[in-house]
Amino acid sequence: EPEIGDCRVKVEYVTDGPATILALQMKDKQHGGDHTFGPYRSVPRGCCGGLPDSELKRLRLAAAKKDADELYEEERCGGPFSCLCGCCNIVTWIFSRAQSPMFSLVPQIYS
Repeated sequence: EPEIGDCRVKVEYVTDGPATILALQMKDKQHGGDHTFGPYRSVPRGCCGGLPDSELKRLRLAAAKKDADELYEEERCGGPFSCLCGCCNIVTWIFSRAQSPMFSLVPQIYS
């Protein structure tokens, strides 16, 4: 059972070789504004990708902060015929929960 002052450390074995990490660097408000990685999610870019970089960055940060319920509501089939999309909505619900909301570089400290 965790107690005050305990620290959780998770170590995973990664084989030696090339690796690619696709993540969004953002501030971690839970740990004093340190930097962490958030999920990199695609966002609409408008007609012919005509968004300025500052707006694209804002949209990506907003998408990274979405929780599983917001992702599901955004992607699910709705409207008057939503009952016909039951199987698709179940798959969408499962995948929205499978996405990890945050990848933190700071160890979890119990207090």
